Amino acid sequence: MNIRYDMLDHGSLGNNPKMIVVHSMGEYIDNGKTIQSARDFLDEYKLSAHTLVEPNGDLIICRSDDEVAWHARGHNTNSLGIEILVPGHHNYSTFLKAIKKTNWSPVVQMESAAEQVAVWMDMYHIKMDKVIRHSDLSPDRKVDPGTGFNWVLFQKMVSKFLGEMS
Repeated sequence: MNIRYDMLDHGSLGNNPKMIVVHSMGEYIDNGKTIQSARDFLDEYKLSAHTLVEPNGDLIICRSDDEVAWHARGHNTNSLGIEILVPGHHNYSTFLKAIKKTNWSPVVQMESAAEQVAVWMDMYHIKMDKVIRHSDLSPDRKVDPGTGFNWVLFQKMVSKFLGEMS
């Protein structure tokens, strides 16, 4: 896995991580006029996440852990946000279909995301029950990372990485 820093300005100082929110969004977003990367989409809409995970497992760091990222309304000042990027170009409709497809996330991508989550859990003493899907945090508004994201396997991967850190 490669790590790239491509920082986003949207957020503030003073994050105190107590939970980790797992999101998904399109790798590339088609808004009908242009196609832009997930990072550029977040920038345009003045949103942010701490880390984006590309389908090949590479990480894009967009905010420092001690900075607030704007990724989970009402929970930004006490959480870390990780966006698992759904492979390909998506508008909202194709994104919703893609995240319902069983095992949409490549294993290498899930492993990179799980390792990052495990590092955060270890560093900030966050328990597994505080690693939550965006859809669990805001069930009336959000559906990501989607029913096709293998949450049980992801949690097992996180636990494996945590075990290796002990």
